[in-house]
Amino acid sequence: MLVQFLCSIIVCVLVGFSLQFNNLGPDSCILLRDLLLDPKTCISSLQLCGNPLLDSGIRILLEALSENQSLTYLSLMHTGFGDSGALELAKMLQQHTGLQELNVAYNLISNKAALVLVDVCREHPSIHTVQ
Repeated sequence: MLVQFLCSIIVCVLVGFSLQFNNLGPDSCILLRDLLLDPKTCISSLQLCGNPLLDSGIRILLEALSENQSLTYLSLMHTGFGDSGALELAKMLQQHTGLQELNVAYNLISNKAALVLVDVCREHPSIHTVQ
């Protein structure tokens, strides 16, 4: 009983979480989504550069954005996502008010989808840096 109580009040804080170049695929995003949704976890920076997450992984990861408000920096640089991932990201950003920096460089995003994403970021209440 005491162990259950202690587990229920322990808070796990991860300020910066860098998983760059670990060959993480779309299935890895399920665990990352669950970690971001865990109320005991507070991640302010998530760096996923150089992992082949693709559009399918980005969609899974973005399921956490509406619930998680601790994330202030998200790097999805060179993760292999394209227009559908960028447009989904643009839609989900409207539900996440804490994000300040976003890096989506070196992906397969067309100019049209990039403009949609940039417009959403421009109107966002807290995003000040987009790469």
